[in-house]
Amino acid sequence: MFARAACLFLLLSGCALRPRYGDLTTRFVAPETTPAEVQIQVLDRNDVPVPGARIEIGDRVRFKTLTDQDGVFRLPIEKKYADENALVVVVLPKGVRGYQLVAPGEKPGAPPPTPPPAAPSEIEVAADAGVTTM
Repeated sequence: MFARAACLFLLLSGCALRPRYGDLTTRFVAPETTPAEVQIQVLDRNDVPVPGARIEIGDRVRFKTLTDQDGVFRLPIEKKYADENALVVVVLPKGVRGYQLVAPGEKPGAPPPTPPPAAPSEIEVAADAGVTTM
């Protein structure tokens, strides 16, 4: 009985850790763009690229690919995958434990880039015109 419960727990926890197709497109595709594909990099726990990782998506509509020597794969942005919104399965090569998905060139764990400061409005500029402070 304990073994059966442990197996069920492992199956459910594995599914909880895997992202869905919609999660990846939301994270890696800018809202104002409509690319045909997006590049995603697989890194191990030490932030090292994982070449040869197998990526699988979908039950009815299947997508399979391998990461290249830099750990990068191309995810197609298509309605058929969005409609199914299947789990994304990453099968790591032997000896690799754990992974994270990042945009190529992104530093893992780094805070997102800060937007540039807003330009002062014309009203603020006009209000300060001719005023000298010491």
